[in-house]
This record gives sequence, structure tokens and C-alpha cells, in this order.
Amino acid sequence: MFDSLYSQAKRLRFPAEIETRYREDYFVNTISSTRIALILGIVLYAAFGILDLYAAPLSWQSAWIIRYGIVIPLLVLTLFISYVDELHEAVQPATCFSAIMAGLGVAYMIAITNEVEYGVANRIFRNRRTSTGSVQPYEFMSFTITQKQYFDPTFGGTFKEGQANIFYPLYTLTGFATSSIVRNFAPTNVVARVTPAPGITFDARADFDTKLDRLLDASITTLWHQERLFVAGTYFKTNQLDRGTFESNQIQGQFGWGSLDRGLSLSVTISYDIFSSRLLNSHTRLMYFWDCCGVALDYQKYDVGIRSENRLTFSFSLKGIGSFGNLKRPESLFQ
Repeated sequence: MFDSLYSQAKRLRFPAEIETRYREDYFVNTISSTRIALILGIVLYAAFGILDLYAAPLSWQSAWIIRYGIVIPLLVLTLFISYVDELHEAVQPATCFSAIMAGLGVAYMIAITNEVEYGVANRIFRNRRTSTGSVQPYEFMSFTITQKQYFDPTFGGTFKEGQANIFYPLYTLTGFATSSIVRNFAPTNVVARVTPAPGITFDARADFDTKLDRLLDASITTLWHQERLFVAGTYFKTNQLDRGTFESNQIQGQFGWGSLDRGLSLSVTISYDIFSSRLLNSHTRLMYFWDCCGVALDYQKYDVGIRSENRLTFSFSLKGIGSFGNLKRPESLFQ
């Protein structure tokens, strides 16, 4: 018996009689999980069609043809085949083919967005010793350059030359994405980050406009977070190169102490414009959390030229139930 098995080993098959029984047994034991996987695949593949409206607003019709007109009907057909006794041998090849087509469908939907993003990243890792005494690698330094090329620079006529435009995908690489100039290439984005120790990070970013051959914006950020103490600061500069952009030299700083899980915590944030010598924003927040509930008090002051406002907000929350008041969950300025 074993000699007959060895002769089929190179083909990864049993002798004919055993192979037939094995396939029947394998089908019986796996058909339920196969059907569940197909149903979940159909549901998820269909549900992600909603994101097409936001991720590919200019080509969602083509994406839906692929999604709902080709891939999902193919998955439904494979599910139907699994219930036909005469076609049991075709279930596994059909499932494999459907999975390949689903993957190719995603690749094609990305391709028809008429853009391509490319970049180069270099990361340097070091080892550090944890509190338990084990050695763990961490990212010490990274350097990344990315850019996008638009094969349809007018985005199907949506882009209005001479006017300030800001929409997806203009803002995917940088927050300073307003543009009034038709261009095939997005500004080149450069990011350098150094993490010398856990909780300490230095970050430098810049966007270079390849069409105008000038620096669009640059920023330097540092973050120190040790136990209950949090300190962060950012300096950023923007140049007025395009309609809708502006010249600025701003400093943002944040100090925080405490924990959002339990006990007393407070944070202070300020934003100052060096160019206009004006305090743009100050933000003070005081919070106290118990095991069951928490309270928060927040004071904000704005002065951005066209708008000046003072605002006091509060919130009371019950863990596991919800909160009431006009204050949202604390958000960090340097996310």
C-alpha cells in the first residue's frame, strides 16, 4: 500500500481510488466554510462600493461596473455552483478563479482613478531593552519621499483653473493642498523622522512645488511624552505660491499632564503667528475621571483676523453609557 502512495508523491496525489474518496471527504468537511467565506466576500465587496463615491468620485461609475457587474455576479455564481451536486468538482477551481478576479478587480479600480503614487522610504531600526528585560527592535530613523502623478490633471473637468481647488486626491499627501494651477505632478512630499528614545520624536516635513520650482511649505515638530507628562511643539512656514495659499510663520505648542483614563489631567495649547505678531488661539482644558464617570471643562480663545471668539464648554460622561454637554472627547493638536 505504501509503495503505491510513494509512486504518486511527486504529483502530490493519492492513487485514483484513494484520491476520489479524499476529495469527497474534503468537500464534505470544507463546503460550509467555503460558502460562509463566499457570502462574507460578497457582502464586503458590495459594502466597499460606498467608499467608491468618496475615494474615486470621478470614476465611481466604472468601479461599480467592475464591482457589481463582474466580480459580485461571479462570486454569486460560485456560491450557486456549490449547491449543485453535479458540479462539486468545479467548486474549488471556481472559488480560486473568483478570488483572483476579485483581486484583479481591486487592482483595476485603483488603476482607473487616473493617478499613480510613488515614493522611496528608508528606515533604520535599533534594538532597545524593555522593562521586562527583553530586547525589542524599534524604528530609530526614517526618511520618505513621495509624489503623485495625475494622468488627468483636470479630473474630468472638476478642476477649475484660476480658482482655489481643494478636493480628493489633492490633499492626500499634504494638508496644504489648495491649487489653482493645472499640473500633472503633485508637490513632492519629504518627511524625516527621528525617535531617539521611546516617547521622544522629532519630525521634519516639506512640500516642494515641482511646477514652480519653489518650496511650498515646511514644518518641524517635536514631541516628548514621558509617563503623565506631554510636551509638543511645531513650527511651520508656508509660502504664498498659489491662489488660496498664504504667507505664514506660525508656532504651535502644547503642554499636558495626567491621564485620560483616571484622575486629574490638564492641557494648554497655544498658536502664535510670527508673521502678524498675533496670538491665534489659546486652548485650556481641565478634566477629572473616576472609575465610573468624568467631567471636563474647556476654554478656547480664537483670533484669526476675520473671526474672534471666546468659548467655554463642558462635558459629563458615564463610562459605558455616554456623555452630555457641548464638549467632545479631548483631541490632540499634534495627531
